[in-house]
Amino acid sequence: MGGFKVFLLMAALTALFVVVGGSLGGREGMLIAFLMAAAMNLFAWFNSGSAALRAYQARVVTKEEAPQLHEFVDRLRQQAGLPMPRLAIAPQPQPNAFASGRMTAA
Repeated sequence: MGGFKVFLLMAALTALFVVVGGSLGGREGMLIAFLMAAAMNLFAWFNSGSAALRAYQARVVTKEEAPQLHEFVDRLRQQAGLPMPRLAIAPQPQPNAFASGRMTAA
């Protein structure tokens, strides 16, 4: 369901972008706005996970660096039937957890 909501949001924003492009540049403006929206959506799809990690200055940790964390997340993901994610630690004083990136097949 979450993926469908993201799809709807991205489609709505793309449509808004195309409408604004059409009002500013007619048919050619609509086409340019659509191409720009498609390029931005693809860029966001492939780079949002690494951008979030860079924003938090997080670094990916291996199982050897954080064995308890890996074991904990591995148990949770097995119960949920999900693939094992990459784990990263951010040098922030407040506790935080978030997911980033795309879901891949197990």
